[in-house]
Amino acid sequence: MKPQTVSISSAAAAPTNTLAIWSPRPAPLGESKAPEWLADQIVVYHLPVLAIVSQPVSAAALEALDALIFTSYYAVREALAQLPRQRLASLQRIAIGKRTESALRDAQLAPIMTAPPPHNSEALLASPAWQTLSCQRLGIVCGVGGRRLLQDELAKTRQHVRRIACYRRDKIHLLPEFMVKFVDDYSIGGIILSSNDVVDAVASQLNRANLRQCFRLPAFALSARIAAHAETLGFEHLVIAERANQHFLYQRIINWWEVAL
Repeated sequence: MKPQTVSISSAAAAPTNTLAIWSPRPAPLGESKAPEWLADQIVVYHLPVLAIVSQPVSAAALEALDALIFTSYYAVREALAQLPRQRLASLQRIAIGKRTESALRDAQLAPIMTAPPPHNSEALLASPAWQTLSCQRLGIVCGVGGRRLLQDELAKTRQHVRRIACYRRDKIHLLPEFMVKFVDDYSIGGIILSSNDVVDAVASQLNRANLRQCFRLPAFALSARIAAHAETLGFEHLVIAERANQHFLYQRIINWWEVAL
């Protein structure tokens, strides 16, 4: 079923025999996304807990580089908005994530390679295709504070590595009464956890709203690393995607629901 063309503020609550899931994934301020049906009885409501905000960056960040590693869709979007397109086109481009790859292709800046499954930094570094690339001066296009481990690993074998932070994630402080109403009105029965930052922000929101019961809901984690972090903050029922991308996470949710029924 296709996503409904309504905003979260006006969407009807799901029927009682439906699994309603909260997706708190980051989004630009003011951007709303329609409820998303994964199957006839599974609906995802998007309510971000982190806002994607532009972080100023200049063309000087690209000096003396021969390749860029784009780490997310937002890295592509913000780089295109702030950096000279001609210079971006002149550099070799590597994508981490299928959505990142699609964003580059849509901009007619197709990457020379994409990290293989599970489409993360570790998979990129282990890829034979990556190891044969000759680029030595790399820029990691990412969010503020992100990809430090990737930078450290690359620096072991490459001549120069720098991070180019072109956006940041700011916490959205939802009113406690709004959170309670959201959970109740939409009969939230699960939560998607897509990063450690999201886990931290979700836990903070639930604690501020005194929604401790939500820590007992199924928490659908994108990776084992995220699940481990969530467990330390009190989430009790972790369900982990087979691979760390949205397609496999959604498929894991569908499979879990079929068994739960």
